[in-house]
Amino acid sequence: MFKLCRIFLGIFFVLLISGCATSSPNKISNPSQAAHLNAVLGMQYFALHENLLAQEKLQKALELDPNSPEANSAMGYYLWKIGQSDQAKIYYSKASYLAPNDPDILNAEGVYLCGTGEFKSGIQSFLKAAQIPGFLALGLTYQNAGSCAYESGDPELKTRSINYFQKALQADPLLPLADLRLAELYFDQKNLAQARIYLKRFNDIADPTEESRYLEKQMNFQA
Repeated sequence: MFKLCRIFLGIFFVLLISGCATSSPNKISNPSQAAHLNAVLGMQYFALHENLLAQEKLQKALELDPNSPEANSAMGYYLWKIGQSDQAKIYYSKASYLAPNDPDILNAEGVYLCGTGEFKSGIQSFLKAAQIPGFLALGLTYQNAGSCAYESGDPELKTRSINYFQKALQADPLLPLADLRLAELYFDQKNLAQARIYLKRFNDIADPTEESRYLEKQMNFQA
């Protein structure tokens, strides 16, 4: 579920890591910088499936700077992925409290909330991030909101996802998932003309998938 948001998490942790990979936390006297680097190392260890080392570094980061939004968000991600979702929520909530205007922190929280079934709260996190001036990943943020609404199972939210996907494409026309979801949504509404437009857009910028092939067959069957 919620595959797209994994892309954003990748972006978030690339931003977390950038500029710090060659330093040693033992050589940094500033606690905030040392906490940042320990958080970076923790996520690197986690990516290598070295969970104990990852936990050690993340705990160290929080000992050095308990109010680091990045360290709290990283710990939230770690706990979520090892199956401790309730504990993860504490860290995600603290991170967004500490950095209410950081779109990366808000997006990471949105990914967690949608991934654990709190769809409305997750959408709100994405929309808050989208309102922050100068945010470069605006298209992806709206696409995340759309994906969260689309996958919620709530008919009202699913209908609302059309608006989010359209805003995503206004910000970034090269988001194939937004095109595909809009094609599916318009097809479900029996608006074949609009569905074909978005499916063509998808096919123009992405390789066919099982979903897109199936949708095209359904469209051709109703033509």
